[in-house]
Amino acid sequence: MNTHHLAAASQSHWSADFANDHLDDYNLCMYIYCDDEFWGAIHRLPDNSITLTIYPQDTSTTVPVAWLNELLAQAEKELPLREDEPDAAASLLSH
Repeated sequence: MNTHHLAAASQSHWSADFANDHLDDYNLCMYIYCDDEFWGAIHRLPDNSITLTIYPQDTSTTVPVAWLNELLAQAEKELPLREDEPDAAASLLSH
């Protein structure tokens, strides 16, 4: 699976990696990093919707929209469909 990177002069360095989320029964997700700091995650929920979770940061962050759109499209395509119960989505969202 691909890792996405984006860097430009005087901008932050963004990257994303596929990973198994230990908080979600090791289901596949995408972790997002900004300047090598954990920034957020993309998950496929049990109802098969895709979510983006942004974790608290000390400062505001500008995200390149074209890169994020490409990343979300890849997640929609490559994160496997879930077969667990849709009610399990509530527990994932509470993390």
